[in-house]
Amino acid sequence: MNPENGRDTPLNVRKRITRISMVLYCLLLIATVILPLYLTFVTAFKTTKETYANYLGLPTIFSLENFTSIIEQKNIAQYFANSVYITAVSILLINLVTPLTAYIIARNHERRFFKYIYIYFLISIFVPFNVIVFPLTKLLYSLKLMNSIGLIICYVALSIPENIFLYVAYFRAINRELFEAAQLDGCGPFQYYARVLLPTCRTIVITVNILNIIWIWNDFFLPLMVVNTDPSSWTLPIFIYNFKGQHSFSVNLASAAYQISIIPIAILFIVFQNKIIEGTALQSKKL
Repeated sequence: MNPENGRDTPLNVRKRITRISMVLYCLLLIATVILPLYLTFVTAFKTTKETYANYLGLPTIFSLENFTSIIEQKNIAQYFANSVYITAVSILLINLVTPLTAYIIARNHERRFFKYIYIYFLISIFVPFNVIVFPLTKLLYSLKLMNSIGLIICYVALSIPENIFLYVAYFRAINRELFEAAQLDGCGPFQYYARVLLPTCRTIVITVNILNIIWIWNDFFLPLMVVNTDPSSWTLPIFIYNFKGQHSFSVNLASAAYQISIIPIAILFIVFQNKIIEGTALQSKKL
């Protein structure tokens, strides 16, 4: 009998300890995600009295009063429209700039100039946002762009490095024979890009766009720095922040406001979750 098959061998003990540690670690991660979501959900349906009486418990009656109070707030529709406008215009400009730039770099990656440009974008990914936020804010202030336009410009500029990295890696992995076949059919470089390459890379395009939408819609810090002084340009996260500051703090109203703000993103993620998973898996293989 092989002694390693015994239950109490050091190898088996180490394996059991490893498995137990991994299970405990996964449970800890699940708890850190599920518990805040649960508390946010149940608190939104409670009254203030119920919240203080039993913070972790379920509400006796699932009331929509907190949601009604948030929806009835003055200018809430405008803040929602601001978030939609900023997100939509930013995504449109990002799609006009980054895939085309990545395509040009991928087609000319052997040339020194384009290689240096690509390295420059890669280096930009590792620059912490905290390093550039104050110079960026000062620049926007001097250009009188402390408004929605300035915020959109920031989102487009900050999205370029990471998007270029993802697109270039994907475009370079595509067989060059596809381009040669398109040339035989009379397609020029930009016709190939618009009619052949982008439809072929639909999965990565959808994945990158959804990740950008989630980032821009939920972003708090950049709008806080750029549009917080202009109430007409507030996004939903900034409205929630200032709402808590202007009124006596209510965890119930705050929870309801958070849930309202994540509904569009939750729907988008549910609809396109398969595309996101597929695009992430394909990208990891290509990298």
